[in-house]
Amino acid sequence: MAMASGFPPAAGMVGAILGGLVISRIKGSHLTITGPAAGLVTALCASVHTLGRGDIWTGYRHTLAAVIVAGVLQALSGLIKAGRTRSCFLPR
Repeated sequence: MAMASGFPPAAGMVGAILGGLVISRIKGSHLTITGPAAGLVTALCASVHTLGRGDIWTGYRHTLAAVIVAGVLQALSGLIKAGRTRSCFLPR
């Protein structure tokens, strides 16, 4: 997936290894690879080219930063339980 997205092959290997280790520790499951990874190739490729404005390495760094920020925001949303069905914004 890394090469199809314009990332160096090492990025795909590191992402797969770290993702597998981290998620298996958090989820406690031996089977952690889920979801359609093929659809992400198109989004990552477009992100690298758009954010890099023609420079793949700049796009790679900006895309990586965007993914990290999105992950932090998602983790924070989970910690404050922003996805509850009965949130403070809904009428009781």
